[in-house]
Amino acid sequence: MNKNKTTLQITTTLLLAILLASSTGIYAQLTVSNAKTRTGSVTYVVAPQGTYDIDIFSKEAEEPGDFAGVEQRCAAAKHPMVFAMNGGKCKGLKPMGLLIKGMNKYKDFVWPDDKVFCTIGPSAILTRGRDNGPYNITAANKFKVNDDLATYQLAVQSGAILLTKVFMNPVIVRATGTQVCNGIGIKPNGDFVLAIADSKISLREFAVFFQDQNCDNAMLLDEGDACKWYAPGGQKKPG
Repeated sequence: MNKNKTTLQITTTLLLAILLASSTGIYAQLTVSNAKTRTGSVTYVVAPQGTYDIDIFSKEAEEPGDFAGVEQRCAAAKHPMVFAMNGGKCKGLKPMGLLIKGMNKYKDFVWPDDKVFCTIGPSAILTRGRDNGPYNITAANKFKVNDDLATYQLAVQSGAILLTKVFMNPVIVRATGTQVCNGIGIKPNGDFVLAIADSKISLREFAVFFQDQNCDNAMLLDEGDACKWYAPGGQKKPG
């Protein structure tokens, strides 16, 4: 972790995916916005890549697994929290899917047809290569398992893929039911969109939100009552 960087953060039920400000130290608090959807609304922030990078805090790595713990650790390391949001699949606050951070692999890839991990598949993986290039969101059935540590400095497997190259996951289109959900999308210029539904909506409606934000790729992080967010000044999602 670059000690000159300031932090923007996402938390997950099992881990905390952290967005770090660039080494220039120039950053701004992100604007928390709200967008109407067909039946509800979504709270979101847009974080410029190049200003913010992603890191992950995990209980598996003996790191905090809650907003307060990460905020304290980041403050002590001169990395103030900018935004946080939960997501991820876990059991006992430990990852169920692939988790790579730096030179360590904490959990193995879970095959995308494993319904325990992802009831609507395929699951998705957020990655960054060891060349410090752009972040990518990949459907797990397209992921090259054997590349892992040799290829990635960061990888986290989470919920279903929502968008791939702008196109919606056809399983999402056919899915029924509604739920509170959160996720991350990546725009063509590399900017991140972090979003959480304010009430129960369909996954198709959630995917359309990311399309409306001009994201090429997007993935589900978590769903249900576990979904929370933490904004500048300690603002929390109600409930």
